[in-house]
Amino acid sequence: MASESTLVEEIRTILREQALNKPDESQLNALTSQNLKKGLKAIDPWADVIIKPDLLSDSSTAGIGGELYMDKGRPWVMPYANSPLTRAGIEDRIELYAVNDKLVEGVPLAEIAQLLTGNEGRVLGLKICRSGCDEPENLQIALEPIRKSSVEQVTVAGQTILRVRGFKVWETRFLLERSLATMDGFTPLILDLRDCQGGDLFEAMDVAALFLQGGKELAATVDRESRRRRYYSPYSIKVTKPLTLLVSRNTASAGEVFAGILQAQGRAVLAGKQTRGKCVSQTVRRLSDGSQLHFTNFEIELPDGIHCQDKGLQPDIELTEEEVRNDTLLMARLRGQ
Repeated sequence: MASESTLVEEIRTILREQALNKPDESQLNALTSQNLKKGLKAIDPWADVIIKPDLLSDSSTAGIGGELYMDKGRPWVMPYANSPLTRAGIEDRIELYAVNDKLVEGVPLAEIAQLLTGNEGRVLGLKICRSGCDEPENLQIALEPIRKSSVEQVTVAGQTILRVRGFKVWETRFLLERSLATMDGFTPLILDLRDCQGGDLFEAMDVAALFLQGGKELAATVDRESRRRRYYSPYSIKVTKPLTLLVSRNTASAGEVFAGILQAQGRAVLAGKQTRGKCVSQTVRRLSDGSQLHFTNFEIELPDGIHCQDKGLQPDIELTEEEVRNDTLLMARLRGQ
């Protein structure tokens, strides 16, 4: 088994040789097993170490069926389609106040996630607030095995939308095309990226190409030596319907690049709030003890040389915070445009 000092040296070597921005030796030498995560953030704000993920992921673990994220310091949950939450009548985002009487304000997301998982059949008592509520309500949820799909077809206020939760290799484009085949030609095409925080960069570009004419530029990767590799849409059958993308501060990484490509090419209208500004590509390197080092290896350049790193994307239709969180209000706003 590798010692802690050996693992830290492995991380130093990887970052020294492969990180997008070559770190100073002083920053690398400051890395220790005690300050590893904090030290990594000083070098690369998106870097992280996932300790032995094969041991942490237990296929028997069940959950409530929702995406957990932080918004303005408060934990929120976006339900998955056909999940315990939706079967309990939760169709929209909910603000989470407590799990089994434990208040979760100020609790790290990783700890809240642990509170929301467990053995199948276990019942959790949640205190939640639906968007715009005056008083929190109590909800009893029985945990079930959950499989997160990268694309969900949902109906909100009578409108069918396609919710893209992430870009998964060999899955996202397939599921998106399958969903599109079931929609009639009169249904407005709306892709919901409000909670899409990443995934595979090349899958995101492949999905963007589905909506762009052959030969159109998708994006370019820029490495630490400022070398660019450009990618273009292939010549194939395309989706030509007008397209609206819903975005928020939680739209990031591959989701942000996907939206940025289509906005830059004038192919989609973005509605929502300014996106996060994480327009970079990350890669994963497995360490000798089975842990994983996630770090930034490419910056992404959108068509026409547009960079959204640290700036984010500005929506074409600016929504209020309440409209972004409440699907019914959001759809009413879009119909009124």
